[in-house]
Amino acid sequence: MEKKMSTSNLIALNQERHAFEDFFVNQIDLSNYENDFNSIRKYDGQILASGMVPFDKIEINKGTHQTRANDYDIGHIRILQQQIQVDGLACVPIVEWCEDVSKFCVVSGHHRIYALKDLNDEKIPVCVVEFSNDIKKEFWKQQENQHKAVKPHTTQVAIKFIVS
Repeated sequence: MEKKMSTSNLIALNQERHAFEDFFVNQIDLSNYENDFNSIRKYDGQILASGMVPFDKIEINKGTHQTRANDYDIGHIRILQQQIQVDGLACVPIVEWCEDVSKFCVVSGHHRIYALKDLNDEKIPVCVVEFSNDIKKEFWKQQENQHKAVKPHTTQVAIKFIVS
């Protein structure tokens, strides 16, 4: 099934070369995914790069208040796996580079990552982002996940995480 993308959702990548790109197995075309990349800019974020990375370069638990990191919904993962097998991956996981652990830390897409891992994919596509500050990043995460039926974020949880 070919996915159609509106041109308003296309975003230019930051053209600067980043050291973490050495971990990319190959590049990916973000226009193949349904993410709302414009919402990242709305919260003073930018897309740095995108590519396929090995699972051992993904850190799912660092710097998150999301219950999804440890308390994920296995039913949701199974549904995602079926969707991925039939239609392909609809939305690419959003990550940031965490220099202190030399891994990509998940910002959004915990369930998608678990689904892909359980499907025995050795590498996954990621979109690497950077926000101007943690407050804007947390509010983007809250906005990004408010439509999710499974363990949605709340503004209260995001603020509590930021001040702690």
